[in-house]
Amino acid sequence: VAASRARAAQRQVLKAEFVKKFTNPMNGLQAGGHVFDPAMQRFMSMKVSKGDFYRFNTKNAWGFMWLTVIPVLAIYKHLNSEHEKRERDFRSGAIPYSERAWKYD
Repeated sequence: VAASRARAAQRQVLKAEFVKKFTNPMNGLQAGGHVFDPAMQRFMSMKVSKGDFYRFNTKNAWGFMWLTVIPVLAIYKHLNSEHEKRERDFRSGAIPYSERAWKYD
């Protein structure tokens, strides 16, 4: 119970400090016009330096494969098979020239 009261008191102190800084009309002239938040700074620093700590492993490789390589290959295979079927029908005469969607008039 004492710990929760201490946290509540600390939260009230921090809230009062934030309101004081945020509503200060002179804040635009000093400190760049914003309230410095250490937690936000840590988060932004983490986002910037995420690439420095990236390690390639099999889980990342499979994620890359499933999100990029396999869909591209599946789309290519689907479109190429449709193209080959249409081309086969055109060359065999199953579709007359007059019924084609794209033709020279």
